[in-house]
Amino acid sequence: MPTDPKIQEAIESAVRKAGQRATLSTKIVAWFDAMASGNERPGNTDEADRHLELLYAETEAPSPDDETAQSDHAEES
Repeated sequence: MPTDPKIQEAIESAVRKAGQRATLSTKIVAWFDAMASGNERPGNTDEADRHLELLYAETEAPSPDDETAQSDHAEES
């Protein structure tokens, strides 16, 4: 069962706002699809660990300058 387009858009938006590459949202959506279709089981820690490793590898930590800019923006809100 494919992911609802609104959920996919929300994931993509969150990934963009976090300053991550679009490939991260692709991997998150693929995992979400696998869970929703029953191809992955929530209780299977081996499968979850494999997916989490892929997500961790795809995630970039913000540079110190990015963190300062984000905290400055949060204070303005």
